[in-house]
Formats: sequence, C-alpha cells, structure tokens
Amino acid sequence: MFSISTKTTCKQIVYLSRIVNDADLSDHLLSRKNVEDILQNAKASLTVLRAAIIIGSGSASFEIIRDL
Repeated sequence: MFSISTKTTCKQIVYLSRIVNDADLSDHLLSRKNVEDILQNAKASLTVLRAAIIIGSGSASFEIIRDL
C-alpha cells in the first residue's frame, strides 16, 4: 500500500476520475479508485471530479462525437 507524504504545503488536491460502479470494476477503474482512496488520506483537501468523458478539441472523444 502506498502512503501520502506529509512534507508538502499543498492545500488542495483535484483528482480527475470517472464515474465508477463500485460493484464491478475493471482493473483500470479499480486502480483509479484505489488512487482516490489513497489521496483521501492526504493532509490536503481532496476534490474528486467524476466525468464520463472529457471532450475537448483534439481529444479522441471529441473526434468520435464530431464524426457521429
């Protein structure tokens, strides 16, 4: 298990995650959830942003939606 360093002056962590179904996670999503759990133990406040997809010009998601 990893631990969070307490030698930082960081006051806020913003973690970009994705919507998760806790009952049946793929290895990839389980890894992301584990990172979130580790970050919750930090001294800094944690904000988790959960998004299905991030769409921006040039991203794979943007290209797929545009082509549809």
